[in-house]
Amino acid sequence: MKRLVIFFVLILGLVSFASAAVHPYCNPGNDPNIHGVYINGECYDCGEDDLVCPENYGADCGTVADVDCAVEPEAFWSLDNTTSINTLAVTLPSGRNVYLIADGIGNGITVTFHIWEEDDSLTDFMDDDIRVLTAVSSNGKAVAIWRINNTDLNKTTDYGDFYFEATGTGIDLRSLSDLNITTSFTGAAITQCSNYTTNTSCIADDEDVGSIGVATPRVDGTCYYDRVGYCTWNGSSCLQATNETARAGNPAGCGAASGSCIYNITQQTGDCAVEDFFIINYASSDAVRCPAYTTGAIPCPSQVRLPFFSLFNIIASISIIAIIYSFLLMKKESL
Repeated sequence: MKRLVIFFVLILGLVSFASAAVHPYCNPGNDPNIHGVYINGECYDCGEDDLVCPENYGADCGTVADVDCAVEPEAFWSLDNTTSINTLAVTLPSGRNVYLIADGIGNGITVTFHIWEEDDSLTDFMDDDIRVLTAVSSNGKAVAIWRINNTDLNKTTDYGDFYFEATGTGIDLRSLSDLNITTSFTGAAITQCSNYTTNTSCIADDEDVGSIGVATPRVDGTCYYDRVGYCTWNGSSCLQATNETARAGNPAGCGAASGSCIYNITQQTGDCAVEDFFIINYASSDAVRCPAYTTGAIPCPSQVRLPFFSLFNIIASISIIAIIYSFLLMKKESL
């Protein structure tokens, strides 16, 4: 019996050796048709999904890459352009940069990064549209930079579930994880141009406050005038400004555009110390060419903005609980 077992072991060994030796993907030498690699005496096919990624597949597999070694396309948030993150602390009004990465893709592809804040509660089920960025891929990766500021954060009511979609030719990705942002404030919050204290910060207008409340376009009968708002430095302070241009295709007889206008604050209604918003009235020294305007409600920045549960969510939850309780009470009374 023992001899019989030894005989079968030898036969199996010879069969195994012969199979490996003649395996069509593991021929020895520098044959250009080699598409496999030996690992501990076993042949792995470079084109086969065998859950093994040989470290030296590049040399032994010729021009056929092991499918298990391929880089799967993925999208993620990052602070170092490499490591994925899902939480981020941001100090306002200075803000903070975060990378949006689309990795494992081709080169020279224009990738659109669309940032959203996910809302899936019963009372707020529409995702908030935050910002769109673009980048062109190189070395198999596209990288966009989002400068997180008050303007973008004011587009949503909570900061717990930011995600982005990366799309382009042959690309349709969603960030691997949602980004949970917590914020805090240092110094005075930037809510209007006059809050900037230097020429550089005024012109840059990172908080995009110069565009708040500027009506565009201005319509005068059948004449249209496009207006943009911005901050400008006058040598000692930052002022609100607008620039108006006549729209191409206006009918003959339309008046000239007002061009550049500088405004001063004539009245501010609302106090962020006790209210959630305020309104600014602006007027120019040239009232005929540059008519006065009102911004409408400007949200006040919170001193500390926490994710997930806003006052709106609390009120909605209490309302739902009240409805359920009333239903149960009515059901009980009917019995």
